[in-house]
Amino acid sequence: VASGTPRNVALAALDASVLWTEGASPPPVQDEPLIRAAMGARDDALVQWLIANRLLDSGNDARVAAIVANATHLEPDNAAMWGLAFVLASKRNEPAAIDDALAQMAASTRSDEHFADTVRAWYEIYERNPFPRSMFANPADADSATFVSAMAKAAAYALAGNQRLVQTCRASADATSNNARAADCAAIGHLMLYHSTTLLGRRIGFALLHSLGGDVASNEDKAA
Repeated sequence: VASGTPRNVALAALDASVLWTEGASPPPVQDEPLIRAAMGARDDALVQWLIANRLLDSGNDARVAAIVANATHLEPDNAAMWGLAFVLASKRNEPAAIDDALAQMAASTRSDEHFADTVRAWYEIYERNPFPRSMFANPADADSATFVSAMAKAAAYALAGNQRLVQTCRASADATSNNARAADCAAIGHLMLYHSTTLLGRRIGFALLHSLGGDVASNEDKAA
């Protein structure tokens, strides 16, 4: 990326991490360029979120844990950031760390996956580097390509995977499970349902409440 700012370097590293030949099997994520990019933008919550989210399944848990710890330090009130810590703890099968991450999520005041911030960041890049109108059969399509492409990048990088969270909360509904964990899951569900910054996050919030069974999801929740 021409400007060379730490954020733009990180966005370029993210983009390079998903490029492969069409029809071939996707290559493994290249950890080091992303980790270096995260280290170069330690004060940028958006970069920390995007790179940690991308690297969660890389297998390099120790290095990713440092990025996640920094992300939660930057935004301790953001349940989405603590969701990264939850996924790591779940992968490692660390019950105490799982409970701590759930408690931190439940105590959060917002749930922001930085989707709009990601759209804005990529939109600014495309504005500075517009698509040639000659790329389009209808040159008028070039006018909307900037926004459409920025949205596509955000959808690829900014949205969290919440399958582990739903599974854990569903298991907590068992009468023999940790009651504190079930209470935290209910609080997280309500937070995401009413305060997530994405429609997907709100749907996950309702799924969490529904997974807990009983009357955890009120009629008001169902209508939200």
